Amino acid sequence: MLLAVDVGNTNTVFAVFDDVGRMRSEWRSTTDADRTADEHGVWLAQLLALENIDRRAIHQGVIASVVPAALFGSAGCFAAISSAIP
Repeated sequence: MLLAVDVGNTNTVFAVFDDVGRMRSEWRSTTDADRTADEHGVWLAQLLALENIDRRAIHQGVIASVVPAALFGSAGCFAAISSAIP
């Protein structure tokens, strides 16, 4: 599966896509440049669990950001939820 993150000025959108490109789920949070990778990871892990999506099944990730200051925390969530993504 693929985790896609779109960091905008107001909201950050997280979405998970299966191996054939269907969106399994989507979540939105307020963009906060001070939010850490661990905070993103815990938040996202809980949402994945609520949707019965195994976080270990996520092997790919992509991120788009117009907020450079928020990039580190947002990108760090990949490592926090999946050991397959460096």
